[in-house]
Amino acid sequence: MKITSELLKEIRLSQKLTQKQFAKKFFITEKTVSNYENGVRTPDLDFLTRVCKEFNIALDYFMTSQTTESNPNDLILLEKNGKFALFDKKQSVYLTGHLYDYIIISESGNHIVYKTKDVVEDGKVYKNRKITYSAICDNFGNIKEYSNLEFGFNGAFGLFNVCPAYNKKTKKVHLVNNKGEVLSKGYTRIQQIGNGSEINFGLYFGLKFNFVNEEIKVETRDLLYLDGNIVDVTIEDINENLSPKVIEFKDIDFVIDHIKKYGAGILSLCPNDIFKISENYPKIIMAINDFAKSSKYYRLMFGYTINTLNEFADALKPQAKIKLNKELICPKQIYTNNKIEINIINKSLDILFDKIGLI
Repeated sequence: MKITSELLKEIRLSQKLTQKQFAKKFFITEKTVSNYENGVRTPDLDFLTRVCKEFNIALDYFMTSQTTESNPNDLILLEKNGKFALFDKKQSVYLTGHLYDYIIISESGNHIVYKTKDVVEDGKVYKNRKITYSAICDNFGNIKEYSNLEFGFNGAFGLFNVCPAYNKKTKKVHLVNNKGEVLSKGYTRIQQIGNGSEINFGLYFGLKFNFVNEEIKVETRDLLYLDGNIVDVTIEDINENLSPKVIEFKDIDFVIDHIKKYGAGILSLCPNDIFKISENYPKIIMAINDFAKSSKYYRLMFGYTINTLNEFADALKPQAKIKLNKELICPKQIYTNNKIEINIINKSLDILFDKIGLI
């Protein structure tokens, strides 16, 4: 695979131009041409477009699919005149052109790209932007379009490789994975569990509204797991903050099983009685850790683990000190060489252990 700098030099040489002649043709300095060809600077897509137009070359010349997968950590957004491109700074290649109004980069390896258009009603332009085209770009630069799905209304794929997407044909919102596969039935809206600074671990509410005399009445509130399945529990009541009272989550074995499968989000559904039993806490900690270990984002998941456990620590009133090895919760292999980060992890764990009476 040839990188952008090599391709640009290849074009110049094919036209039998010196760097000075090439620079003069495009009203840039000879130094700039040298920097482009040596990879010191990255030419923006507008410049590459001018080059292609001048020499009758297809723009795809610079944007063919990669043979080497990009690392999401190497991807950056380049902006020109309000349009965005996805660029691999390490390999010096464009995954997309400046064709999109916005791009959402996801750690999952698939990225949402879309164009938007101002809403126009009765000749009046409303600046709240509406998605009119969306697609998924993978780390090889392949872009897959979806005729009906509009991603991006409710966030990117994030940690769990799923997000709500609007289906223009059915006019319903579905939970969709990062391959564009629909996981759930359609709803008026799909909303993540948690609000404000509260951490979401992948649980969603599927909401279906009835509109009666300009008043909104909720017809359906389904609780959805990451795979789109509806939580098989009895919801006695859901208040305005969407906090359910769930009978089945009083069973610690049920809780542990679901944490291992779907993460710690279900703790927000558990009654405080679960946390008042000392023996439950180590089980909960280890179940969350097992889930975190199954994720390729283990360190990030572990940070969520500490925050979640701290959130519920005040509810725990252990009768006796609980013995649990810190190494079980935070194995050394997730530590980094960054001493500051290690100190923060250790301090967070010490605070947590002291708070819940672990030794």
